Amino acid sequence: VQHIFSSNVVTTFNQSNFNVGGQTITVPGTYIVEQDITFASPGFAITINTSDVILDLGGQTINANGTGNGISINNTDNVTVRNGNIINTAGNAINV
Repeated sequence: VQHIFSSNVVTTFNQSNFNVGGQTITVPGTYIVEQDITFASPGFAITINTSDVILDLGGQTINANGTGNGISINNTDNVTVRNGNIINTAGNAINV
């Protein structure tokens, strides 16, 4: 799993971020999905392990291709997920 880090700036995701597995957000900030994502691995496309995160799907779709899941939000406060779709999950679109 790759880890995405941010320091009070906007971090963007595109398909190349997901070609080798899911992404883990460990630093507060704003994260934007710039294009439709196909995530065909077990586990979650995006895991949020910190508070004070805005995840803007940018009107895009996360397609879990029947094998993966969408977004996992773990033991956090003040997390917003907005503006997109999560489809074809093996289980959870959003797990809180």
